[in-house]
Order: sequence, then structure tokens, then C-alpha cells
Amino acid sequence: MPTLRKFDVVGLKHRIPELLTPAEAAAALHTTKGVLAVWRSKKRYPLKFVRVGRRIFYRVEDVQAFIELRTDPGVRL
Repeated sequence: MPTLRKFDVVGLKHRIPELLTPAEAAAALHTTKGVLAVWRSKKRYPLKFVRVGRRIFYRVEDVQAFIELRTDPGVRL
């Protein structure tokens, strides 16, 4: 019978991104879960999301990238 190896949680943490719920992502973006739902359904903004079954999540790095993409540099010529 083969020996079962322990699950490497420490190594896994570096490969799997942290996921935010719609409520957490909405709070980070100062909006509501409903607005995020509209954005998803209408594909209005390029905010990536992860679907696991019926549940929706947002990767932290995708929310950060979305904020960076939408940031106005503030320089006007």
C-alpha cells in the first residue's frame, strides 16, 4: 500500500492566490456587491473574477491591478 504524503500547506500558499468574496472586493473598491454583479454581467469593466460552482471570488492581485488601471496619474498638460 502506498504511503500518503502530508499536504504541503506552506508551499501551496505561495502558488494559490488569496481570494476575496464579492463583499470584500466591493469594500476594497468602495462600491457594492450589486455594482460588481452588474459589472460582471455586462462586462463593463475588465475586473477578472473566479467562479467556483455558483460562488464568485476575486483574486487580490486582480483587484489591485484594476485599481492601478483606473488610477489617474494626475498630470495634465
